[in-house]
Amino acid sequence: AESKYYFTIGYPDVCEYTWQEDTSGMSVTFAPLNKSDAYTTMMIVSNESSAPRKEDYASFADEIANQTAGGMKQKGDSTTANRKLADGTEYIEYIYYFKDDAKGDFGLMLGFIPKFGKLYVWYGFGHNAFYNQLNASYYGSLATLGFKK
Repeated sequence: AESKYYFTIGYPDVCEYTWQEDTSGMSVTFAPLNKSDAYTTMMIVSNESSAPRKEDYASFADEIANQTAGGMKQKGDSTTANRKLADGTEYIEYIYYFKDDAKGDFGLMLGFIPKFGKLYVWYGFGHNAFYNQLNASYYGSLATLGFKK
């Protein structure tokens, strides 16, 4: 990721990662080693030709949320916040909550980070019983995110 996509990121010792790449960019998924833990985090990088424009971030976030929800009902309104990484890079965070009548409540966090003509999307999704692990993985790893071209 560092040489081709210009970033490094740490992830929790309790996770393993898988890497995928195609013509539009790449993704790296961090899944808990304990398969009964219901959360995941992921970095998705879209190349310049595939990345949405900044004015389209909200609708792109909604599209990701709808695909992630897979038919679950949205619980309340989504929230949006402007944030900064440790190195001062600005990003926009979108948070969604969903309810599944059979499985309970779920949360989705998306950080949209434009850098080097690419869009880096930091993604976290989990069942409410695993929000502590999700928050530690999502925000803990996000705190380690570094960019270098």
